[in-house]
Amino acid sequence: MFPTRSDLMGRYLGWVGRPFCTGWPVVIPLLGFLAISGLFRWTNLDLWISAQFYDPHTRSWPCFFSAWCTVFYRGGVYPAFALAVWSVGLMLWGLFVAHRRDWLRAGCFLLLVFAVGPGLIINTAFKQHWGRPRPHQLTDFGGQHRFAPLGSPGELSSHNSSFPSGHAAVAFYLMAPAFIANGRRPRMANA
Repeated sequence: MFPTRSDLMGRYLGWVGRPFCTGWPVVIPLLGFLAISGLFRWTNLDLWISAQFYDPHTRSWPCFFSAWCTVFYRGGVYPAFALAVWSVGLMLWGLFVAHRRDWLRAGCFLLLVFAVGPGLIINTAFKQHWGRPRPHQLTDFGGQHRFAPLGSPGELSSHNSSFPSGHAAVAFYLMAPAFIANGRRPRMANA
């Protein structure tokens, strides 16, 4: 009739994020995200981290033009694009060859997440209208724009603002297959 103490504790720990629990824990990652965001919002940590990569003597960003940075910056989006192309292939294979609706739905899900998340929400809605300058565009580092704290729109009018990060959006998109595998193959989803 009434839930026992262990039932209530199990429900609470499942919601908070007990290690190796089933489902998707929410509270602990959300609290961590809010704490780190507050740290960046109300301190100079953002500018301090950027200053570690800036050389004031040459007024340049030496790491930005290194080969490894170029590979990660330019090539970092290709795995997400490959997953989106693979999702189209999965849809077509499920529709015409294997005649399996679950493959069709999985491909549609992956393609829709890619189009709506990184495509529509991040790169079209936010990035076009937020205007937060990148570190190399700040007056602190020889640029022409004032610093905008985390969560505040900036004065930049071009589409290439730093917030939100398109690279981070496509990196998070790479976790989308876990949502498909979670229901049928929980061991694969938790890997």
